[in-house]
Amino acid sequence: ENFSLLYKTRISSLPSVKLEGPNSKVDTMEGLLKLQGQRRDFSSQRFFFSQEISNHGVEQTILKYLPPLIHGLAGAALHPTIHISVGILSRQDFIIAEGLAYLNHSYLTGVRIPTYTTAEGQHVNATGAAPCTSDQAAAELVEAALARKPSAPLTMTGRFQRAMGGLLIDAQSVLALKNEASKIPLDVSVDKENTNGIYSYTSIDHLFFHALRTYVGTGTNDYFLLHGLHCAFSLQVIFNAFPSLPTKIKMDASNALKVALVATEWIQGCQTISPESQCWRKQWQRIISKDKDEENDQDNIFSMAIATKWMEERIQ
Repeated sequence: ENFSLLYKTRISSLPSVKLEGPNSKVDTMEGLLKLQGQRRDFSSQRFFFSQEISNHGVEQTILKYLPPLIHGLAGAALHPTIHISVGILSRQDFIIAEGLAYLNHSYLTGVRIPTYTTAEGQHVNATGAAPCTSDQAAAELVEAALARKPSAPLTMTGRFQRAMGGLLIDAQSVLALKNEASKIPLDVSVDKENTNGIYSYTSIDHLFFHALRTYVGTGTNDYFLLHGLHCAFSLQVIFNAFPSLPTKIKMDASNALKVALVATEWIQGCQTISPESQCWRKQWQRIISKDKDEENDQDNIFSMAIATKWMEERIQ
């Protein structure tokens, strides 16, 4: 009875929602993109991608539709790309179709702003101003984002998604996010240089390291930080499965993920963890050790192979 009363009270406090009519038919790219980020008619979008995969195969469908969709990976708490990767790992085409539909359905990207990059690597606007990105400034930007009236598709979402939407719709917030994202370091302690001086890991790999450090280092098992980690891993899965994806798509995905990861850290109120920090490495060893006696086992030291195996066991 108490639950029922609380539920009715909560429901009555929410804004009214206009019920949708029958799902619209989607049979073209143009029709699909009209629904982008509208968070409605999911079933028609899922059917569209199921038909595309049936007619053209998974790879051709990914090659055609991922480019216009990948910029919006911040939507639905970064779930859509995770969904796609689960489909790839489990070899289930219908799950991949669901993931692509989810990515279009919940598409969320930063507002476009005219910027240029200084010699120091900072993103600044046309007036040359670069916003402060201190912890206090980040907290204030998140509070301002939550104070904004959410766009219609985000009206019924929770705090995290409303904060993400509020940050990405504001030019100053996006500028601040890009500046902070540009500071994400390469973790050279886990990388090896080839003889030609080229690092063996990609930018997506280093974002995976960053997300793992953040999730493990906070020691809180934070739900949304875990989503950021899963999303970074999922992009690795997608790009490894389809090596013919153009480099530009990988760069676009990397840039979108950088901003989404920083926004996630701000919203969840956590600080960036340095690659040099030993705290997160000790936490990592504890996580993957079978028991305390094996904490110093060399097999438990961080590496891409161990991290990948650990993620694969948990994402499916």
